[in-house]
Amino acid sequence: MLNMLQKDSWTEEEQRILVETHAKIGNCWAKTAKLIPGRTENAIKKHWNTTKRRQNSRRKNKRAAPSNGKPQSSILSDYIRTLTLTTTTPSEDPAPTQHQQHQLALS
Repeated sequence: MLNMLQKDSWTEEEQRILVETHAKIGNCWAKTAKLIPGRTENAIKKHWNTTKRRQNSRRKNKRAAPSNGKPQSSILSDYIRTLTLTTTTPSEDPAPTQHQQHQLALS
């Protein structure tokens, strides 16, 4: 029983599921794929990395997103931005994230 694979744009619902799952379990793409019908583990990882790379490229080149009528931000890009801000902001005694706690538990 194979699911139909989706190759179209990501919906807000799919991105919401990706963000919520990542906040709970981190980069466990296979587990995330089980929660998003039609998206493979590889497609999810590729979407995540592409979104992150696009943000880094814009920041590096200091140029705004193209104004082609598409929204400049998405649920996923907003979430990644908050992760980037929290990991680059210095703090005296940062509390470990759920993902970091999970990684420590596996060690």
